[in-house]
Amino acid sequence: MVLDTHELAWAAGFFDGEGCSSNRRHKEHPSYVGVTVCIGQSNRKPLERFQKAVGGLGRIGGPYFKKHARKPVFRLSFSSFHESQAVIAMLWRWLCEEKRNQAIAVFKAARLTAGMKNDVARRNLMAYNASIANGKRKPTEKQLLARSRMMTILNQRRWHARATA
Repeated sequence: MVLDTHELAWAAGFFDGEGCSSNRRHKEHPSYVGVTVCIGQSNRKPLERFQKAVGGLGRIGGPYFKKHARKPVFRLSFSSFHESQAVIAMLWRWLCEEKRNQAIAVFKAARLTAGMKNDVARRNLMAYNASIANGKRKPTEKQLLARSRMMTILNQRRWHARATA
């Protein structure tokens, strides 16, 4: 598959203005934290152009009708980790710094929580990451402890991976 760089540059600009990447919790498994990349629009055509630019990935849903909105909204979403990562990678070269930082934080949060066995520790780590990212308040001692445990687990995995390589 050959991707058109002009279309990807347009898609990156469109994503800068209208897109968002965020973490979400699984409905049946609240300890699982995933990644969602999405774009909402009242017109379906730009979403179709975006989808074509990124090789046909994603799903366009809608129209969704909101209570006080004048127009229905369509939504292009990439809900699997791999699709989200692929889309961000394709657009990375043209993304603004704010969207790059947002994507880094979202993928890092999903990766950090993936290895934790304790649901409470996962929730504490997510709260810690949110409090640091927002800069609204300092993390609690419980959150610091959860982050410390998680970093220990990650370091052990890295050490093990290096030792077995």
